[in-house]
This record gives sequence, structure tokens and C-alpha cells, in this order.
Amino acid sequence: MNGMIVYYSFSGSTKVYAEVLADLVNDPVFELREKSPRTGVLGMFFGAVEALMGTSAPLEVLPDIPAGKPVFICSPIWAGNLPPAVMTFIKNTDLRRRKVNVVLTFTNVLNRDAYQKKATGILRAQGCNPGFVQGFVCDRKLGPDRAIIRKHLKKLVLNVDEAY
Repeated sequence: MNGMIVYYSFSGSTKVYAEVLADLVNDPVFELREKSPRTGVLGMFFGAVEALMGTSAPLEVLPDIPAGKPVFICSPIWAGNLPPAVMTFIKNTDLRRRKVNVVLTFTNVLNRDAYQKKATGILRAQGCNPGFVQGFVCDRKLGPDRAIIRKHLKKLVLNVDEAY
């Protein structure tokens, strides 16, 4: 596809989605890193509060995305919103008229539609052309299962269905 996969991951689950996606589409991966990394329970708490408010967080560096190329964003959902690092990327990167696909990870399956709608609205407000915006439930106790993630992403991105 020759685009770029941009991701933010606090616990590591979203990183696995980005890595599997990169393997499927053969695109480079870029990790969004905050200048002041979040750690532990306090990092998660303050991140959730900032996400609720829709704030941004300073990043170490923004990726250099080739003009006109598609972008994949892999992001967790924090307190019903995109985390501050992802908000910074979206607000400070020229994504106008680009196809932007989003893979969301979260723990509450009941709010999947609301999360997807929220992310789509944020992209449209920045002038993006949202492609697919799909959410996946991550079980924090079991951790991500690469085989299942690959099956789901392959069907989503390449429109190929695999049996278990």
C-alpha cells in the first residue's frame, strides 16, 4: 500500500495490532512517543482525564508521511476518546484529503459504535477522508492474540476471510 502505520500504545496491546497490520500491508510503522512518557497507574489516570478533555500531549517527533499516501492510525480508547498523543498527531499532521484508516482498541465492547463514531468525527473535523474505522476489544488479562488479530485485520484490510 505504501502508506504509513502510526500508533500509540500504553500497555502494548495496540502495538501488536500495528505490527500485525504492518506485516499484512507491508507499510512502515511509526510509534507516537510523548515527550514525557506516561507510566503506571498515575500515568493512566491523568491520560484518561486529558483524553476526556480532548487535550493533546507534546510528542518527541511527528512522522514524515509521504504526500498523498494512505495512513493507518492504531490507537487505544481512553475514557471514550482518543489519547492525547493521537490527538496531537491528528491536529498537527496535514491529513487533509488523505485516506485515513483507524484501528481502535478498547475493553468495553458495548461502546464500540460510539468509539468508532467519535474517531470518525475527529478525522472529518481535520478534513480527512476516513476509510474504515474499526474497533477491537482487548482483554487485558489474556493479552493480544496475534493469530486472531491477523485474521480480523486480514479480513478488514485485504477483504480475505480465514477460518480459525
